[in-house]
Amino acid sequence: MLYILLIISASIGLIVSISARDKYGFLLNHYTIMNIWWHMILFLSYFYSFYEVRIRVYLIFLFGLLIFNLTIIFIPSYNKKMLKTISFNYLDLKKRRMIEGSIFLLLIPYLKSFYDMITSGMELWFIRGYLGSEEGRLSYVSGSILIRFIDPIVISLIITAYYKFNLKGKRYSDKASLLFTLLAVVALGLISGGGRTVVLNWLIIYMLFVCFYFNKKTRIFLNKNAKINLFILGVPILAGIVMTILRGIVEYYNENSIIKLLARSYTFFPALFDYYLKNPDKSGFFSSNTFGLSTFENIFLLMQYPFRLISGASASGESSYLFNYQLVTSITQVNRLIGPHFLTNAQVSMYFFFFRDWGYLGIFIGPWMLAFFLNKMYEFALKDRINFLFYVYTLSQLIRTTNVSPFSKTDYLTAFIFFLLFKKFVLTKRKLAIEIEGKA
Repeated sequence: MLYILLIISASIGLIVSISARDKYGFLLNHYTIMNIWWHMILFLSYFYSFYEVRIRVYLIFLFGLLIFNLTIIFIPSYNKKMLKTISFNYLDLKKRRMIEGSIFLLLIPYLKSFYDMITSGMELWFIRGYLGSEEGRLSYVSGSILIRFIDPIVISLIITAYYKFNLKGKRYSDKASLLFTLLAVVALGLISGGGRTVVLNWLIIYMLFVCFYFNKKTRIFLNKNAKINLFILGVPILAGIVMTILRGIVEYYNENSIIKLLARSYTFFPALFDYYLKNPDKSGFFSSNTFGLSTFENIFLLMQYPFRLISGASASGESSYLFNYQLVTSITQVNRLIGPHFLTNAQVSMYFFFFRDWGYLGIFIGPWMLAFFLNKMYEFALKDRINFLFYVYTLSQLIRTTNVSPFSKTDYLTAFIFFLLFKKFVLTKRKLAIEIEGKA
């Protein structure tokens, strides 16, 4: 029964992806990414899951995908409009170097702290646990500078690393900018005690760039404004893939196939969501709905910044909120037993946020809001080619929807804010839009 539903859902996803390609003008849009990623993981979970999951959980995910896909009916055709209205710009290299230098200076105290810990004998895995403890937790000011300032600016630098620069009429190589973003990502990974999230996000962004680069129509955007050096691009991606596979082999050395390794890494979120569905007293489902506060937690946290700054709260503490509210991470970061001997946490999917806000109504409300938001992001991309780069970054975040809600991530919201500021500060030369329809 479930197998048939998966086939039907995948077929609907294929039809929607084809329709979206015709409406948006290229294949790798948000409908295609969502359908490929979710169906791939759900099929992997169905055939290779190591954990028992009730059919109700799969039905929730599949019905949510159906709601997301049905929104394609209300999407107009942007294809011709896109090819007519995109304009292009140059970035001022001197201003970018000023931003890079400022980020480097801000990173020094964090890197010094990391150096002191690593030279004292702490191993990387222990540093990560230590930084999450009460003893090692950053102060609210220090943590906020890192999370709400350094991280989002680095994201903006990553997004624009391949964008063309103009200084006194001359064009400069982007290799130095790419090198800085690589070093910044490594530094952020180290000072957080490891973790693959920031590195994998960076790799996903560039893999999407490769796909867009080989798309006939989208190449109009990227070969004019975001020159791709495939060799430089391919090396870190290959390194990331190798490290991820090796990590999986070390953790699950008794598995004898790549598919089983992938299943071990990516298919425990249905079981973890099922755990919270069975235990609403721990998740807050149904009994204490937060009515949008969990889904849009990042906005709430930004609003709380001055109050928590005054109170001197820690970076991830629970005190000094204006009203009684429990952070989602304070629930999901706790290890839960989802198998006979398997403890895991964190990856609960975006539906955890939707259910915490609206219960079963979240199956309708959450996917609809996400589709509406992504379409608005695409309309934002139509206004300028550099906006298109942020849309590409937004697509990379959809792969995280099996882990978290995109709306709830402070780094995404602040990245968008700083991207706009970055664009305003560094964009220096604008040419008139060119009629390029029919030249693709």
